[in-house]
Amino acid sequence: MSNHKFFSLKWKFIFLISFTLVLLQGYLTGLSYIDAQRAFLDQGEKAQTRYFHIAKTVINNSSKVLELFAESIFPTEASNSSSRLRQERTIALLDENWLNWQFIWGLETAVLTDHEGKKIKEWGRVLKDLSPQIQQVLKKEEPLHTMACEDECYTTMTIPVISSFKAIGTLTLGRSLADGMIEFQNATQTDMVILTRVGKKPVAKDAPYQLSAMTHAAHNTPLLQALKEQHTMDELVHKNIIFHHGKRFYNIQAHAMDNIQNPSSLVLIIDDITAEYKEMHHHLARMVLTSLLGLFSILLVLSLLVHALLKRIATLSSTLPLLARHEYQKVRQVLNSKKTYHRWHDEVDNLIAVARDVTDQLEALKNETQTQTLLLTKKSQDLKREKEFIERLVQTAPILIMTQTCSGEILFVNNAALVLHEVEKEALVGHSFDDFFSAENHHHHDQLMALRQEKEIKSIQYDADMISSSGITHAISWFHSTLYPQEETAPLILTIGLDITDRKRAEEQMVWLATHDHLTNLSNLRHFNHEFERIIDQAKRYDEQVALFYLDLDQFKIINDTQGHHRGDVVLQTVAMTLKRITRKSDLICRIGGDEFTLLMPNATGKAVLTLAKKINQALGKTPVEGMGHNFKISASIGIAIFPQHGTSIHDLLSNADLAMYHAKKSGYGQFHVYSAKQQYQVHLTQRMYWKNVLEEAIENDRFVLYFQPILDLKTDRISHYECLIRLISEQGSVIPPGEFIEYAEVLGLIGHIDRIVMAKAIAQHLEFNKRGMTVGLSINLSGRSLNDRTVSHEIRRLLTLPHVNPEKIIFEITETAAISNFPSARTLINEVKELGCRFAIDDFGVGFSSFQYLKDLAVDYVKIDGSFIRKIDTSHGDRIFVKSMSEIAHALGKKTIAEFVENEAIVSVLREYEIDYAQGYHIGKPQPIEHLNESSH
Repeated sequence: MSNHKFFSLKWKFIFLISFTLVLLQGYLTGLSYIDAQRAFLDQGEKAQTRYFHIAKTVINNSSKVLELFAESIFPTEASNSSSRLRQERTIALLDENWLNWQFIWGLETAVLTDHEGKKIKEWGRVLKDLSPQIQQVLKKEEPLHTMACEDECYTTMTIPVISSFKAIGTLTLGRSLADGMIEFQNATQTDMVILTRVGKKPVAKDAPYQLSAMTHAAHNTPLLQALKEQHTMDELVHKNIIFHHGKRFYNIQAHAMDNIQNPSSLVLIIDDITAEYKEMHHHLARMVLTSLLGLFSILLVLSLLVHALLKRIATLSSTLPLLARHEYQKVRQVLNSKKTYHRWHDEVDNLIAVARDVTDQLEALKNETQTQTLLLTKKSQDLKREKEFIERLVQTAPILIMTQTCSGEILFVNNAALVLHEVEKEALVGHSFDDFFSAENHHHHDQLMALRQEKEIKSIQYDADMISSSGITHAISWFHSTLYPQEETAPLILTIGLDITDRKRAEEQMVWLATHDHLTNLSNLRHFNHEFERIIDQAKRYDEQVALFYLDLDQFKIINDTQGHHRGDVVLQTVAMTLKRITRKSDLICRIGGDEFTLLMPNATGKAVLTLAKKINQALGKTPVEGMGHNFKISASIGIAIFPQHGTSIHDLLSNADLAMYHAKKSGYGQFHVYSAKQQYQVHLTQRMYWKNVLEEAIENDRFVLYFQPILDLKTDRISHYECLIRLISEQGSVIPPGEFIEYAEVLGLIGHIDRIVMAKAIAQHLEFNKRGMTVGLSINLSGRSLNDRTVSHEIRRLLTLPHVNPEKIIFEITETAAISNFPSARTLINEVKELGCRFAIDDFGVGFSSFQYLKDLAVDYVKIDGSFIRKIDTSHGDRIFVKSMSEIAHALGKKTIAEFVENEAIVSVLREYEIDYAQGYHIGKPQPIEHLNESSH
């Protein structure tokens, strides 16, 4: 490429001139703006000085009026007159002419004092704190002009009253400044504000100012308030300020009336300069606009010139991006369209020539590499997608995935392993697997070693605990298998771990809940039966004795009835803790009923049995119960049966211990009795005979009635149905609750008759509800004995097929213990009844076997959670966990939940939170006869 002469492109940097013009024009405009502002402020300051002189003249004129008045009333008075005569004449003169002088001279006040400064008489307004100026006049014997401000401002003059060439008193005259301030405002069209310091004379330098007088108070009060918030008084004294308030502008300055360093009073001049301020700004705006228009014109001309000169470079710059898009033909068309002349050849022409050469080279390279690039791109994309998918799969999998060498060195771990072990990747990779995840069982460790040594084992699986870096233990199910990568000569071990911690904890929790009483944390009936069998078998093997203690708390029913279930629960918990404290670790303590406990004592001796029986009641009697007072004592009646003397089976030992306990109750509270085959347990038999006669007579004469307790639907807040509860009416007319006779009815075999009576009365009430148009349902309780009575099923079928009976409104209930103890019969009865269209509920769930496996196999519709878990659910975290678990599992099995013993609104709130479906208890409604139910329904 030859070098030709060309014109230099330096002239194109003319933008420097434009930049210089902008700076210069901006500087000049700024100077003009500042000068205009300074001139405006100077003009305002001169105006403030002029207005202040006018204000001082107005105030001084008021003082001169007082001087003229004083000279007019004492023109020819002899100075040698007696002091008394002088004072009397002055008083007479003022009394006589005061009203005229007020009107003529504008007087507001006059005060006459004696030679000690004590007031003799005063006329007009009373001015406070005149003593300092009176004393000063008496001392110097010359007039003193002051300004006093209280509710309004006055010009005051104190003159000495002379007699016999000495001051015999003073006369203080005062004239209002209001007329002078109005005169000032009318003359200057500005406002005046007088501020005085607050405090005793002399006034401190830092004493605050108070507003004493001002013109146009309604307009200026908010202005002064805004001014006070933004400026201090010292700022206003030293210079005038332009203050913007509302939509107006004001020139404001404070002027000292006396001492400029510590003025006791200030005159604040407020000049409305809105029109002048706006005019100044309009002038400045016109000046700035004119400058901008001139500058814009110059820049516009320069821009047009530069645009024309840079057009070729712009065309080239817009063309070069086409090279990146491989549009080489279009680049050539654009570059070849520009004609060049040798005489005018410049740097741009050289640049265009270089661009043509680059275009040709790039097109050649592009054609050469395009084919290979496409092939490589396709292969790399396929590999990348495959790798990314595998990496995402491994890293996001909720299981532990790692690889290790046959020596146990960890080569790779996924995110799940790092998160679970709470370490960074570097802490595991390169280290031994056994240091972090070793198998606890030697057999499992040997299997892993055999897998690493490539023996016959190809994969192994086992469970082991893993402790994270923070000390948290996780249960992991490990699976190890051998891998043979193609690129590796040595095999690798693929290790997969599944965190089963939550599952194990849930299993352990459910096992504990199923075998323990939640209130006392003691073993429940199910666990008792299982352990009793084991202990009996052990005793038979080693020829040992086992003592069974059967404890029944004295007066516990009275505690529940009088103190409430909460206090009863506290008593039960206290008893449980006391028994744990005084017994051996080998002894088994169980709660098998409401207030009934059992204690199994393995390897028992006669002396040890008696010692423990005495120790139990001694310890109970000395143990205080929270909230029951110091006089309350716990006691229990204890029946004792010993294996093998008093029985070799669980049933025999329990029955004999129960008989011994009743015998102990006969002896009084806090007694124990060891079963004896020779003992006649007449009282217990008498009780049975008594209840046999009462129950048979009640069945024959229809003395049973039904009470109805409402059950609330927590989702709709409406009564869903009523539970039918049986009551026995005695010959004397008293109501006997079922707790007193149901046990005997079961023992005597009369419970089946009572079940039929309840069903018949409930169905009759159901038909009565239908007649009245009431669609409410009824829940009927069945005893455990009825499960094995086939005639009960026939009776249910007969009653449900009566005319107008709606089986969908009938619910049958059986207890959890009865259902599980007679599982096949319970399942058969439930299925037969549900075929008729009825629904079924399992009652008292949670206190018996609590097996969700059985619950899944029983086709019940409702699960009634036992009240022992509900009473304190608003305060007990353990109860909440248990109820929430039962609710979730029941709902997962498609069953609805009913909470019993709901006694306050706080419990209702918790039940709603855990999505319990229904609530039953005294807070919802007490059991009541049909008459009261009808009244409440209406």
